[in-house]
Amino acid sequence: MSDFFVSTEWLAKHLNDPGLSVVDGSWYLPAQGRNAKAEYEAGHIPRAVFFDHDTVVQPGSTLPHTLPSPEVFATFAGSMGISQDDTIIVYDGPGLFSAPRVWWMFRIMGARDVRILEGGIDRWTAEGRFVTDKPTRIAACLFETDFDEARVASLDEMVAIVATGSAQVADARPSGRFEGVDPEPRAGMRGGHMPGARNVPALS
Repeated sequence: MSDFFVSTEWLAKHLNDPGLSVVDGSWYLPAQGRNAKAEYEAGHIPRAVFFDHDTVVQPGSTLPHTLPSPEVFATFAGSMGISQDDTIIVYDGPGLFSAPRVWWMFRIMGARDVRILEGGIDRWTAEGRFVTDKPTRIAACLFETDFDEARVASLDEMVAIVATGSAQVADARPSGRFEGVDPEPRAGMRGGHMPGARNVPALS
């Protein structure tokens, strides 16, 4: 087991360990043709709870997927039965699309041991491992946050970075959106990228 990932073999062996939380962090773009919540309800890894990216956000924000405050995040995490001291295993469909965002959110909010499942549930099911459509029993708990503000860049900081080149900006979108030749999935968004950014597509 690495500092960032666990294998399907590891998770299968440790599914019944105390203090283990499994999180389905799947989310998909319209073009991917997948419904994360429907897939979770049809069959998920045992013990997994569903992390709704469209719900775990800052209330009142006019922008989608706005990082919630520590207090708001703690309420959501606690309602999912997840403690900051748990070993938290996050997965999505293909393995490395939306799960890293969930990993990052738990880490900056104070969780100490968070890993991503290699290959996601797509690999898990391809290997013939058990999934269930039964709802996961959740015992609500307290998630004590320790927010690491240094891991979040504000808009003003990003503007300064782009202007000065003081840090490298990585753009994880597909190359067509990065280059501005493919349409954005949300109406009204301009194509292209921040000056100086480099394209590192998440699904490449």
